[in-house]
Amino acid sequence: MTWTIEDSKKVYGINNSDLHFLDIDDTGELQLIIKGNKIGFNSILKKLESMNINNSFTLRIPQLINYQVEKIQNTFMSLIKKYEYRGRFKPLYPIKVNQQKLEVHTVVNSSNYYGLEAGTKSEFLLLLKIFQSQQHRLIMCNGVKDREYMAMIRDAVNDGYAVYVSIESITEAELVYEIVPYDKLNLLLRIKPYVDVKGYWGSSASRNSKFGLAIHDLLSVLEYIVINNFSDRLIGIHAHPGSQIEDINDLKKYIRFMIDIFKEIMNRGFSQLRIIDFGGGLPVDYHSDDLKDPVMHYAEAIFQCILNSNLDKHPNIMIESGRAVTALSSMVVVEPIEAHSIFPERPAIEIEYAIDLIDRIDKCNSIKELSQIYQDWSEYSSEEFSFDNLVSVEYYSGIIKNKIRYSLMNYTDWYEFDNLEPLLYSNVYLYGNFSVFNSAADAVVVDQYFPLFPVINLHLQPESIVRLVDISCDSDGEISMFKTKHSDKPLFSKDNYPLTSDSNIFLKGFPVGKLSELDKTHIVIPLVGAYQDIIEANHNLIGDLADVMIIYDDGWKITLHQAAQSIEDIVKELGYTLAIDADPYVNF
Repeated sequence: MTWTIEDSKKVYGINNSDLHFLDIDDTGELQLIIKGNKIGFNSILKKLESMNINNSFTLRIPQLINYQVEKIQNTFMSLIKKYEYRGRFKPLYPIKVNQQKLEVHTVVNSSNYYGLEAGTKSEFLLLLKIFQSQQHRLIMCNGVKDREYMAMIRDAVNDGYAVYVSIESITEAELVYEIVPYDKLNLLLRIKPYVDVKGYWGSSASRNSKFGLAIHDLLSVLEYIVINNFSDRLIGIHAHPGSQIEDINDLKKYIRFMIDIFKEIMNRGFSQLRIIDFGGGLPVDYHSDDLKDPVMHYAEAIFQCILNSNLDKHPNIMIESGRAVTALSSMVVVEPIEAHSIFPERPAIEIEYAIDLIDRIDKCNSIKELSQIYQDWSEYSSEEFSFDNLVSVEYYSGIIKNKIRYSLMNYTDWYEFDNLEPLLYSNVYLYGNFSVFNSAADAVVVDQYFPLFPVINLHLQPESIVRLVDISCDSDGEISMFKTKHSDKPLFSKDNYPLTSDSNIFLKGFPVGKLSELDKTHIVIPLVGAYQDIIEANHNLIGDLADVMIIYDDGWKITLHQAAQSIEDIVKELGYTLAIDADPYVNF
């Protein structure tokens, strides 16, 4: 097979969709692209070595937040112009996605009119501080609101802050009417969308959603607003369908439902209704495969559904997409420790039964026969247990799996093989100096897919696939899932793992160019800028990696943004005092 760099880009998803900021040079080195300028990862690693940063680290790229904010705004504004849309566009960033100062302030500084969303009293207090000198900036108050929260909103609007309040219950309607001044009320009703969407967070857009007004509660709140004469303070509706709607039909179902709710409320005489806040739903293309432009995909669906609905007036559009704003801005760069193969390189003794099965594989004429051979070997049991026999069984297991994968390449329907999953499991695992729980917790918490790739040898046909495991004392401390890409050109590793397919096939391991050079590379986990910093866990007292910031401004600037978390800092959070005596025993 003749392998090209374009094949590598296809397999890894590099320089495509939401990995547009990465590329591969002619030597196979991974490159970072900012403002059209490229820097190789080896250059980044050498610079950090000169700064005495030699371990794993988190690479912060704030300019990718700038890029995403501008892309979202420009996409919606271009469609407003294209369709001669008469409503306005107002984006919000929900700070629950990443509350760190670098990320939030970068969002705010990227746009003059980007607003922020708070889901709790604590977040609201933070936003008041952030917007202290920019009180015209919009703050959306979501989440459960008690009397204290409403009093905070009252004080904020009296101080001149621009605050919208999303009402989620009849109790909240009563509190906001009682506490917040009438002339400063700006209300939206949070709707429980009666639609089903696929995906981990699909329950956010169903009748089982934790949030939103059920239809009978919605009618009760509307009645309360009418009775108490503040109908003119209801300016919009709001819902949240989860942060990853990749299916366009699901997305359109949700959008049409919100438009229908908007119409119904308008028809009940709420003449000031002018906003539909669609919440989230804008996906990040972690697979870097199906969605060529997630932002345009999402925005076009909103405009098309509204324009096809024959509304008398075009509503102002609000969105609260956070994942798409910050996910691209951080990546974890993992220092390898050592690699191990599950299978030995040679047998201790020959197993005639295994040799016969291998000969049968070469003569197979159908997937059914291959499946039977695999089953026969899986059921094989020697009469004698010995270390030599066990070593040989493991050796032949690797050979048989490899040869069956090779034979399956002759069949277009290879993915229908009965025992496919064990054949797609990597034989090699690589220890990385990091903790999945601290750096990419969603991989464990919600089985979130993250792409993986080494920083060298990307121009080569991969020799095999590798599982990346961390140094935590937990079997969940692994991140190695790899999605085969859709392609008309069948691509395989040298040991016959399929790297492209027409189906959604997942390998347990990611491709690497040279197994023998795993200790000379680092492994990159991109797209970790959303949620991972907030839900991190110091499992086994493995704390935060060093934060390294890189920007391009008339040249590349690489700085240490924050040092790695020390053991002393971690145990102090747990209530201990750590002192290291001269003798070298550690006292708590």
